Amino acid sequence: MAGTPVVFGLYGEFDFVNASSTTIVGSQTIGLPNSVNSATTTFKDNHFWTGGVTATVPFFPSTFQNMAITGGAGFAEITKTVTFNCNNWCTTAGVPTFAESQRINIPGWYASVQIQQQTSFFNLPVMMYFRYEHVQGISGQTVSFGTPQTVFASNNITQGINIFSARHADPAVDGRDRRLEW
Repeated sequence: MAGTPVVFGLYGEFDFVNASSTTIVGSQTIGLPNSVNSATTTFKDNHFWTGGVTATVPFFPSTFQNMAITGGAGFAEITKTVTFNCNNWCTTAGVPTFAESQRINIPGWYASVQIQQQTSFFNLPVMMYFRYEHVQGISGQTVSFGTPQTVFASNNITQGINIFSARHADPAVDGRDRRLEW
């Protein structure tokens, strides 16, 4: 659209996501081919950060005067902790029970889209935002536990994160944002 202003900006975000983890029972190992595998590998999300650029463009200016769409893209990094626990299973091979953890950083990229609209609620100005963001690791990190001569577990790990969020700002009341994410 001719004459529509495009606003460019910088964007950065740091999120703690340490509430989620996944545990897999039974691991690919070398050394114990015929026994019941009760070893566990746990993948715990710690945090991620993003940094990039944004472009905001008003749309439907004749019908929705205060609506805009924002797109963003840039670099990201995801930090996880991976823990291997042989849970007494390694004693079958004559190896003492052990648990090891490694913290890894997975480099990647992110892309986002946000729709925002300024409206009024009981004659007070309110900004409403709806945002989708995808963070993707581009190269896996290999973690290995144990020793190849006894019990050995190795995993190549990468990850993608999808974030949907809705928030509103009521600057006339207290200027704070309220945010809901899932």
